[in-house]
Amino acid sequence: MPLARPDGLRTVGPRTLIQAEAQGRFTELTIDGNRADVRVVKDGLTAASGVNVVGNTALVLVERAKAVVVPCRPP
Repeated sequence: MPLARPDGLRTVGPRTLIQAEAQGRFTELTIDGNRADVRVVKDGLTAASGVNVVGNTALVLVERAKAVVVPCRPP
């Protein structure tokens, strides 16, 4: 799956990254050697530009002004 305008990349584990994509996705990337498995956690977000995880919840910055709460399982 190609990444679409990636932004807001954060580490959440030794081999796991999360990222907001400006095209409207919140994705989780699990690194395995020189490859990554990509899982779309939430799609349809407007202008996602940042993400941070607090406990089992991800806060995704959208429209540069508000955050959307997304359930997120920790790695």
